[in-house]
Amino acid sequence: MKKRIVCAIIAILIILSSVLSLSACDKNVNYLKDDLSKYIEISEADYKNYKLDIKYDSVDSSDVDRKIMQLLYQNKNASPEYNGGNVKNLPISVGDTVYIYYRGYTVDENGVEKDIENSSNLTGEIYSLGIGSGKLVKGFEEGLVGKNPNDYEEFELIKSGKVKATDVIYLSYSVMLPDGTMYSRQNERIDLSASYTDDIYGIGFSKFFTGAVVGSKIPSSQTFEMEGGSAVYYEMTVNYKTSCEKNPITVDVHFPMDYSNSEELRGVDAKFDVYVRYINIYKTPEYNDEFIKNTLKITEEALAEYEGETLVEKHRAKILEELKADNEERRKSLKEEAMWDYYNSKVKVKKLPKNDVDDVYEEYYYETVTTYQTYYAYAYDSLDAFARAYYELSANEDWRDYITERAKGVIVEKMLFYYIIRREGFIPEKSEFETLYQNVVNEYLDYYANEFYKSELDAIKDDGEKAKKLSEIKEEMLSYYGDTYFDEIVYYDYALEKIMAFGIVEE
Repeated sequence: MKKRIVCAIIAILIILSSVLSLSACDKNVNYLKDDLSKYIEISEADYKNYKLDIKYDSVDSSDVDRKIMQLLYQNKNASPEYNGGNVKNLPISVGDTVYIYYRGYTVDENGVEKDIENSSNLTGEIYSLGIGSGKLVKGFEEGLVGKNPNDYEEFELIKSGKVKATDVIYLSYSVMLPDGTMYSRQNERIDLSASYTDDIYGIGFSKFFTGAVVGSKIPSSQTFEMEGGSAVYYEMTVNYKTSCEKNPITVDVHFPMDYSNSEELRGVDAKFDVYVRYINIYKTPEYNDEFIKNTLKITEEALAEYEGETLVEKHRAKILEELKADNEERRKSLKEEAMWDYYNSKVKVKKLPKNDVDDVYEEYYYETVTTYQTYYAYAYDSLDAFARAYYELSANEDWRDYITERAKGVIVEKMLFYYIIRREGFIPEKSEFETLYQNVVNEYLDYYANEFYKSELDAIKDDGEKAKKLSEIKEEMLSYYGDTYFDEIVYYDYALEKIMAFGIVEE
């Protein structure tokens, strides 16, 4: 169902929490009948037989192990056996909750560490993590299992005193680089003892901060020479320093190729330094035949088709098959994303229908305002401040201009889609369309009814009354989503695989 919702509007890259039905298409552009070449142009050579470089993660036994960890975690005891800040001298196990500080970073070929943005809580609140919850990227939780926190040093954040040459400092500053670029940073982590620090910040930078007072603002600007000229730093304050960062638990992680929080991190291997403050110890079942049969309620007959001598081996084979199927769906999504990126690079836009763009803009605007008023009005001074944060824009960017461009992109992709399916004849016949339409509506109805009316329907015992209620729900749903919403799902589902087949994937 989620996959259908993502694809439903044909705009491909737009997913709104409010309903987005481009019903205005009926009064504006008729995408199935109007001459779309007035608006866009793309040659057959450009939308056929193109090459896509798709990178995606494979699935192996380590992914099966990770899934089993999640199953054990989900079936741990409700209450911890040991609970309190003094529990440290025990190995970390699946099911435990660890209270940690952490820092994520990459390491280049020269050994230079680069912090990953928004991947540290060293200057914030302690983080509680269930081992086996699957909340963090692959490798994080797995890397903690079996480690005894007592064998590692504890992280300490210090808010006063003088800085030593071996300290790590957290510096707020503004800088003008030799090329004229200016930017500001808050609480940037800088290891004064690292050999590469002066290469990054300027010659003498590390030595300058030795003896600086934590919490005190540097009274004047400072200039440090670096490659290309002088860098001028000002508004500098050492907010914190830390000790005991030399012996953390270091785990190796992998960000998946479809990582949604940051495209820059897709496929990246990185490290996290982890400092455990204490653990809550939970009793967790063993992964064995009894667990599979009695806890997971999976019978031997259900696993008979899978290879393996034991029930555990068969169950692992089942998990592997399911993970590979899920991974294939992710691969298709990455290919679809790459396809539309390619098409957007090739299409020539002559003009766009203003009313259609305005319709999509209004949906974006409505969603932004509604989200702000419903959830975030207390946290931001204004709608503008919220919208800039929501769309990750700088203070100089206008969020209205941003959603205007996104709205244009939606219409361009809609034009492209209908242009190609009409030219290639990828449109179902009337009888087939009607069958597909009913299948989609019924699928949505099942989801819609269970999402919003499950308790009410469960309370109705009479089959006739239940059928009547379902009919009412269906009418409400059709009205809610709009006239063309399900039409477009049918066209998209029918044609997507055919269009994607034009691309030659180099994996």
